[in-house]
Amino acid sequence: MVESEGRVRAQGESRAAPAGNREGGPAAFDPAPYREPLLAILREIDALEAVDERALDAVLRRHPRDGKGFFSRAEIIAGYRAFRDEAGFALDEHRFVARLRRRPVRSQSGVTPLTVLTKPFPCPGKCVYCPNDLRMPKSYLSDEPGAQRAAHNRFDPYLQTWNRLSAFHATGHSTEKIELIVLGGTWSFYPEAYQIWFAKRCFDAMNDFGAEVDGRADAVPPEIDYRAFLGLFAKGSRHEDTHAIKPMEGISLNQAKVMVREMIENKLPVGPAPLKRCFQFFDGDGSGSIDIDEFKHALHMKANLAFAPALLNRLMADYDDDK
Repeated sequence: MVESEGRVRAQGESRAAPAGNREGGPAAFDPAPYREPLLAILREIDALEAVDERALDAVLRRHPRDGKGFFSRAEIIAGYRAFRDEAGFALDEHRFVARLRRRPVRSQSGVTPLTVLTKPFPCPGKCVYCPNDLRMPKSYLSDEPGAQRAAHNRFDPYLQTWNRLSAFHATGHSTEKIELIVLGGTWSFYPEAYQIWFAKRCFDAMNDFGAEVDGRADAVPPEIDYRAFLGLFAKGSRHEDTHAIKPMEGISLNQAKVMVREMIENKLPVGPAPLKRCFQFFDGDGSGSIDIDEFKHALHMKANLAFAPALLNRLMADYDDDK
């Protein structure tokens, strides 16, 4: 059975901890250079009986950032966390942050929903109403905010989860209890190994974030030299076709390369060392080189990818110096 949308829900906890190293890494806002204007803003907000948009706007206008712009709510919250011990504010963090939190209904129940997207992947469905943006999982469009966040994080589950938790923390939303929502084209059609890996990495990110561990640097996939990649395959075994896939037409060479790259990165989680081991099946006849039939067969069997003949030839030529 083919589903038009994959939606998997799981609840977990990212336990509260001091801010530590959870503010977004090297590019995070540093309140120290803005100590005086931030303290002035913080004291005024702390003294107000109630804070609405008009009152907050007036405070920010009296204390501009660098004399020409406004501090964001996340920057004000970061300033509160940096200076609260020395300033002795009347409001504790929970009550102070509540005055600045946007969309408080998002986490009002005590559970904060966190959405991640699986990587683009072929879908056997032929639903005429389903969007088909090759940059996105089936049925999603690249201009949707959640899709843009996923693409920015290269659809990596750890990066998506950790960075979203950091954004929630910076804007005053609780990260103690998380409802993890996994969206994708057809979840049941993704390889089972990918499903397990994806879910595990989401939970790894939640556990790390709660423990003030930033593992994002290790989640960035390695760059791959595709011509070197094709030259490293050794003898493998050929598998029989189990189902037919209609060749994709109307896509560019770059779009096809992106799809192949995603397949390779999924199979190659720890760098180039296991390359030979992971892709032995490409060289079906053990000749030490890969012809276009072997390339086509491996894409079909291992990635459920099938390209029109002309596009396949262009793709092979782009990868292979001998073509």
